Order: sequence, then structure tokens, then C-alpha cells
Amino acid sequence: NIAMEKTPQNTFEQRKEELRQLIEVKKRSAIYVDQYEELFEQLNQYEDLIRERGIESLIPTEKNDYEKKKEKLATISIDIATIPELRFILEELGKSEEEIRENLAHENAHANVAHSLGANHEKYIVYFLKEGNIYQTRVTFPDNLSQEEVDYISSRAIQAPEEYGNAGGMS
Repeated sequence: NIAMEKTPQNTFEQRKEELRQLIEVKKRSAIYVDQYEELFEQLNQYEDLIRERGIESLIPTEKNDYEKKKEKLATISIDIATIPELRFILEELGKSEEEIRENLAHENAHANVAHSLGANHEKYIVYFLKEGNIYQTRVTFPDNLSQEEVDYISSRAIQAPEEYGNAGGMS
């Protein structure tokens, strides 16, 4: 038994195998779009409250509900750090080369504009839904930004694919 040398290629091969397994698990957990939208909306409401008043402002039943909703979202999603990983997932999902290019350009536009305006690219997320998949770019904002600056950056990042001519959506 020869030990596999830790090279970037071997590490990526291991990550691809991990992602293959995750894809199969997440596909089995997929929910309907309307369930996802309701879950996402409820989580956003909690996160707005937490941003305004802090997590300690939630009563125990709210905090429990919030944690359960976050866990549910985690059962249908894969967090991805890099474009090559996102490309691999799209390939595994059977997307055409054109669909892959469009999705990568779309998500990259969000990330690049947010980054150019002072936000930090955190990750890409793939949500597994019964009707298809949703791809999302997640960014974080430095603490020194005002709410107006955060809103401006968010708005520009959301509009970025349209500005770049890459306005695709769920696939």
C-alpha cells in the first residue's frame, strides 16, 4: 500500500470525491422551491432581528427555531470555496459547457463587484431543490462600513450579472 503524496492535484482529487458524495446526499434532501423561499425568508427575518438587536434578543423558542432553520438549509446546500469546485459540481450535475460558463460568469460577477467595492468574498453555495438548483455567492462586509454602504454594495453586487450581460438564474 503506497501512501498518496499530498500534492495540490491529489488534494483536489480527494475534494472532488468528497463533493461527489455530498451531491448525492444533498440531492436526496432536496426540497421544493416554495419551501426554500419560505425558509430563506424566515431566516432573513431572524438575521435582520439579530443584526438590529443581537442574538441574545431572541427568546429561547425563537433561537431554537432559527437554529433548526439554519440546519435545514445546511441539509440542502453545499458551501464551496473556489470556482474550480463550483465548476466540478456543475459538471457532476450534468450541465452543458455553455451552462457551466454562464453560471460561473454569473456568480463571478457578483463576487467581483462586491469585492471591488470593499466586501469580502466568503463562498459560493449550491442549493439542491426538486425543481433544479440555485447558485449563490456569499460575501461579508467589514465592520467599519455603514448600513448605507453595505446596502449600496449589496445592490451593486446583485445587479452585477445584468450589467455584465449574464443574468441567468436557477437551473
